[in-house]
Amino acid sequence: MDDLFEHAKALHSEGRLSEAIDCYRRVLAADSTAYRAFNNLGVALEAQGCFAEAIAAYRCALEIQPALPALYYNLGHALQAQGCPEEAVDCYRQVLNLQPDHVAARYNLGNALWALERLPEAEAAYRQLLERQSPPEHEDLFKAPSNLALVLYEQNRFAEAETAVRQALALNPQSAPDHASLGRILCAQQQFTAARESYRQALDLQPTLLAAREGLADLHFRLNEPEQAAAVYAEMLKLYPDDPIARHIIAAYGGAEPPPRASNAYVEKLFDLFADSFDKNLARLQYRAPTLVAAALAQVCEPRGQLDILDAGCGTGLCQPHLRPYARRLVGVDLSEKMLEKARRRGGYDELVKAELTAFLAGCSQAFDVIVSADTLVYFGDLTAVIEAAAGALRAGGWLVFTLEQSEEEGGAGFRLNPHGRYSHTRSYVWGVLERAGFARCSLTAEVLRLEQGEAVPGWVVLAGSR
Repeated sequence: MDDLFEHAKALHSEGRLSEAIDCYRRVLAADSTAYRAFNNLGVALEAQGCFAEAIAAYRCALEIQPALPALYYNLGHALQAQGCPEEAVDCYRQVLNLQPDHVAARYNLGNALWALERLPEAEAAYRQLLERQSPPEHEDLFKAPSNLALVLYEQNRFAEAETAVRQALALNPQSAPDHASLGRILCAQQQFTAARESYRQALDLQPTLLAAREGLADLHFRLNEPEQAAAVYAEMLKLYPDDPIARHIIAAYGGAEPPPRASNAYVEKLFDLFADSFDKNLARLQYRAPTLVAAALAQVCEPRGQLDILDAGCGTGLCQPHLRPYARRLVGVDLSEKMLEKARRRGGYDELVKAELTAFLAGCSQAFDVIVSADTLVYFGDLTAVIEAAAGALRAGGWLVFTLEQSEEEGGAGFRLNPHGRYSHTRSYVWGVLERAGFARCSLTAEVLRLEQGEAVPGWVVLAGSR
């Protein structure tokens, strides 16, 4: 068996993972106590993205050797990759109990705590790591100041965040993401000239870096320089002429004719990019749309678990806890597969579907008692098609509840594309669309949806009953 194990290791080192996995399994068929084979099998499975199987292999290794830090670390790493940060935290703490100077475990402990939004604990993990070794002697120590800066930024501790990101840049002056982070932090401190320079340095190093382009364009807009903002994205469009984000944002900044709605490609790419940070970013912005639509629904329905409900544009599932008490069946639909993955992990849905919303609704004739859409229709300018499709997907006496951003500019089209990439709508326009789609018992309530750059974003909470 030793020869077979060594052969498996050789295959593994050559990147022939499927063959290595087969060999490790043959070793274990002959000797089920070979913890090294279980561990290596887990590593190979994890490299193939088979996280559940890798986790099972690591657990088998730990049953045989329960005091090896490396096994706890590998299990934590696989759990974190599978989207189970709480369990990963326990594993990394086990590693550090056994080996307090384990650099990678402390770094990944910080990352897992950050994913759980336990920001003070994440900060402590990164600081403890940086205190242990100076100058850095491990690659994760180069990353720790960058992550510490972002954790401090999310706590609005901007001066400390600046110190941390400058520490990161001292270690790696060619890091474009760190220059972009510095720009963002400087903007938060109203240091706009220095922020502009940081964003420019980031783009000199990595011209396609979206965070730097967005930050620089936003800075131009805040300084009332819309033409320069559009030019930032126009530069990106030269590099990637088919990039949907660049095309949409150029239109948002007035550099092209605004489309009647955001393209499918734009929505899908945007939310795939931000799926991992979506929930914590919205929490920082005091995002209220899920609670607002839930309050509107409570005015007309009882939470008796008897309704078929569609969460239209479900994202990561933030509305699910509010809707589940009303639902016999709860369906979520979204264009972003990565957002749907988050919703699956959150649980509570009977079905999750990847589809464009208007087309999905058009194929659901009288299928739902309630359709709820929190901050999804802000990516539609012309609401006619999607509202008509929603009317057709509702049963008689059903309810449509959704949020929009508010525009006070009456007249014209009734909607406009704003520099942040979302549309806002006038009250009279929304009334007209609902009436033409056949809705009755309608109400539009003015509410604050979230904060943006410290300022309230005014919106509408719309409740409309089908006939």
